[in-house]
Amino acid sequence: MNKKIVSEIAIGILLVVAILIGGAIYLQSNKVSQSTPNTAQQAQPAKTNTVQKTQPQKDTVQQPVALALENTYKNDKYSFTIKYPKNWKVSEKYGINFMPIEKNEEDFLPEKLNKEKDCAIGLSVLSAQKDISIFPCKTKLADITYGQSKFVKCFAVNVQDNSEGYSFRIIHPKLGNLIDIAPVADNTYCKSVIENMLGTLSFQ
Repeated sequence: MNKKIVSEIAIGILLVVAILIGGAIYLQSNKVSQSTPNTAQQAQPAKTNTVQKTQPQKDTVQQPVALALENTYKNDKYSFTIKYPKNWKVSEKYGINFMPIEKNEEDFLPEKLNKEKDCAIGLSVLSAQKDISIFPCKTKLADITYGQSKFVKCFAVNVQDNSEGYSFRIIHPKLGNLIDIAPVADNTYCKSVIENMLGTLSFQ
């Protein structure tokens, strides 16, 4: 009699264990099936973002922050016009230079120039290969369009005094002269000025 009771108890324990194991397997299987779609959904945007990051970005047309340019400079000799900011002036003492009215050329000498605040724009018309050789484009940085004109942005060097910096260059469509336009400093204000001026360059 005792052996029979013990046998029944053992069978009962085995059934309970089997039920528990079966329930655990079912719950685990159901949990995996529910989590798998979410994982796929989360992974999909990550793949999309990766593709977007690797797409090449074209930056050939520039639209600078608008700056009021109320004055117009006209050059009859080389048949072009370009606008420049209000409260600025044009000086042709050393080439063609645009600067605030309270400034003069001497204020932009290296020993006086405040690169964080000062701004002036120099424009040179290079009419011969000899002139161009004085200001060679050491490195071409980009082809950039401002307004209706396409410029070459380059890192240029003045072989006469070893000064260097970036400038924007364009060939006069009728005369063939190379026009070089460069900022005296690379601060935010000066960058905004030259980008807006480049968009107003017009050839007659």
